[in-house]
Amino acid sequence: MKLNLTAISLKDFLVLCTWYMVLNIIKMKKVILSILFLLTVTVVWAQVPQQISYQSVIRDGNNVVVASSGVGIKISLLKGSTTGPSVYVETHRKTTNANGLVSLEIGTGTVLSGSFRPLTGRMGLI
Repeated sequence: MKLNLTAISLKDFLVLCTWYMVLNIIKMKKVILSILFLLTVTVVWAQVPQQISYQSVIRDGNNVVVASSGVGIKISLLKGSTTGPSVYVETHRKTTNANGLVSLEIGTGTVLSGSFRPLTGRMGLI
């Protein structure tokens, strides 16, 4: 079916134009809402973790691997530099594997001082 625009009144033409604009606005709203939804999901996924994974090979004073042994580990988060004040201190009791490897999550140990907050620029942690 062909639309003969010469036979259409000005009033009908304005009504058609208005509906066309309304439909385009609805499409734009859908696009904008989709973009806002994607940004929200991205922000939610980008949240800072509540712990930090850490692995280390444990060696004794003679640089010999400490294999299959219980070890105590003290973790300190310092503010500003390697000589800065401790912001958070915790300890862990772990057992090394046959290669001397130990794995732990900083933020899940026994707290000695401070409150664990993942590294943030506001605290000056690096």
